[in-house]
Amino acid sequence: MSNINKYTPKDEAELHTLIIKDIDNLEEGMNKIQHEINLHGNIPDILCVDSGSRLSIIEIKLDEDRNVLFQGLRYYTEVERLRWQLANIYKASKIDPNQDPRIILIAQSFTEETKRMCMHIKPTIDLYEYSTILDSNNEIGTIFNSVPIPVEQTIPEIKTIDDFKNYIKKQDLKVIFEDTRASVKEINEKIEEYCTQSYVGYKYKKKQIAWIKTKRTEIEFGVLIREGRNRVEDYPKLTIKNEGYNKKEYQDLITNIRNSINVLK
Repeated sequence: MSNINKYTPKDEAELHTLIIKDIDNLEEGMNKIQHEINLHGNIPDILCVDSGSRLSIIEIKLDEDRNVLFQGLRYYTEVERLRWQLANIYKASKIDPNQDPRIILIAQSFTEETKRMCMHIKPTIDLYEYSTILDSNNEIGTIFNSVPIPVEQTIPEIKTIDDFKNYIKKQDLKVIFEDTRASVKEINEKIEEYCTQSYVGYKYKKKQIAWIKTKRTEIEFGVLIREGRNRVEDYPKLTIKNEGYNKKEYQDLITNIRNSINVLK
């Protein structure tokens, strides 16, 4: 029986190394362009390109840090300005400079203030909380948990359902995307479906209860386990890459949505 223990990186530099090693665990098809590239004095932690050929700025913090969002935005401004030059310099990375860059923030945790601020920011921002583990072979691995950005008020729709669906390459995943939407909405007629910059969300009585995030070759289906109207206990999720996904975990997520609705009634 293998033993898995929590591992604490000794510093941010070691964490950078671990995340670069496991970059495909963060998002399938994510490729590193350069670590700590110097862009006129601005140095993002990792500059990447995702599976959709979009420049991705990754900013990492060892612990919770209120400044991580502002750093990411500062680097975004420079990358956005230089995206055509970067596409020309790193031709092998097949960057599409017609697409706006995205920001990926990684930290042990995020403050509620940071999450709320992300609601009002134009660039696409994805939040991930990391944990590092040590297995019985002394191999260190990194686990990434997507953190949904809360939506507590009506905001302009940035994308449409068709935008998210058409971003998926695989036809079978498009069918699963539509089936998942239907499964969530049929739980309760008062569930509201809405679009944000990075995912399709679901609310009940103005409180977020679930999300679907589409990528080129996978779908992320996640829920918020609510212990009260203003308290979330956990954010379980399931990554679906094909029709062979874990049906039990899927049904568990549906059950969690039903339970959250009962809490919010």
